Parts: sequence; C-alpha cells; structure tokens
Amino acid sequence: MRKLSYLLEKKEINTHFEEILINFLINFVLFITIALLIKLYFLKTYISSPLEKLRQYAYYHSFIPKAFKIKELEAIRHSMVDSFTRLEEEKETLYHMARTDSLSGLANRNSLDEFLDRNIPIAKRSKEEFAYLFIDIDHFKEVNDSLGHNVGDELLKTISDKIKNIIRPTDFIARVGGDVEW
Repeated sequence: MRKLSYLLEKKEINTHFEEILINFLINFVLFITIALLIKLYFLKTYISSPLEKLRQYAYYHSFIPKAFKIKELEAIRHSMVDSFTRLEEEKETLYHMARTDSLSGLANRNSLDEFLDRNIPIAKRSKEEFAYLFIDIDHFKEVNDSLGHNVGDELLKTISDKIKNIIRPTDFIARVGGDVEW
C-alpha cells in the first residue's frame, strides 16, 4: 500500500483560506448587505415616510398630504352619497307604505283623506262639484269565513284590478279598511 502525502506550504494554506474567506464575503455578506439595504429603502419609502407624514398631520395639523386629503375626502363623499341615497329610498318606501293598502295596492285611508282635504276647497272656490262613490261588498265576511282569507284576499285583488282598469286617469280609488272607495 502506498501512501500519498501532500505537503502544503504555509503560504499556500493561507492563500487557500483567503480565497474561501473572500468568496464567503462576496457571496453571503455582500448579498445579505445589499438585500438589507434594498429592504430598508422600501421600508423607508413606503412605510416610514407616509407614517411620518401622517404623524406630522396628526400632531401639527398644519400639513395635509395631498394624496391623504384626496383619499379621505373621497371616502367621506362616497359615504355621504350612500347615506343620502339610502335615506331617500327609505323615505320613498315609508311614504308609499303610509299611503298604500298592502293587499290591493290601492291608496289607503290616509291618501283618501289627503285627496278630499285638497279637492273639497278647490271645488268650493271654483263652485264645481265632484262625485264621491262608496262601494261595499255585501256578505264579504261570509266569503272569508266559508272559503278562507286567502280566497277573500284574491277576490279583493281581482275587484280592485277590475275597478282600476275601468276608471279614468283623473279618478281616484282607495281601499279603506274592508271597503273600496273612490
């Protein structure tokens, strides 16, 4: 068996370790340092600076960053538009519910009272007359009792639809309680 011996001089060993150290520094330390510098740059640009501007605004109230102001104002405007739109829709819904019979879709007693309160003085001033017709369905309670409320409701809807189809555009029809009037 032969032995192979390789003797290195101290200078060769030092040169070899220096090369390894330089490669380590270039590959790891320099790479990590550059990565950290890039990370610090992005943190400062996109996090620290905007937060500092916000802190200055909150503390001094003398400097309002434009982008911040525009975004805040747009958010407030959008919220107000949504709120007012929703309130307007709810107001219209409540107005409609307060003046409409839910079963027949006709005007209710409140609408009839408003119509009469408005038209009686007009008729008196112009010395004109208008007709007030009251329709009552005889024995309607017996329909509900014998056939059920669902059938009675359908009968009321059918009668209301037929009357709506034959009246003139200037006529007014309302369902008051269990009766239909116009």
